[in-house]
Amino acid sequence: MSADHKALVRRLYDEAVTRQNVDLIDDLCAPEFVDHNPEPGSGGTLQEVKTMFRALLTAFPDFSLTVQDQIAEGDKVVCRLIARGTHKGPYMGIPATERKVEIGGIDIIRVAKGKAVERWGYFDDVKLLQQLGAMEGP
Repeated sequence: MSADHKALVRRLYDEAVTRQNVDLIDDLCAPEFVDHNPEPGSGGTLQEVKTMFRALLTAFPDFSLTVQDQIAEGDKVVCRLIARGTHKGPYMGIPATERKVEIGGIDIIRVAKGKAVERWGYFDDVKLLQQLGAMEGP
């Protein structure tokens, strides 16, 4: 079961996000999916997650998520991720900078009945803002 859960989550990152097939999210996630750590201003519903990814892919058209580590136990899959992209369009009120960004993150995805149903996660938003020039570094 853990191998199936890991494959589902990897497919979510590889096909739905990195290959920009956002509509595939409907096949990989349950309709009642909840993101417990959504983008500011989002309620974390499945539709809001898809909207967020579309905005992200517009701002970073070469966006990719790379799984560095993946651990599964029971109904949860934990992934250590690297997000990369080039800032080509407005994102979170920041005009395009043409800068390349790379930040790390951790996701925990709960799977039930072959679909992702919940997400808890963290990405280094401070590092992202620093790389975009919107925030001073240390």
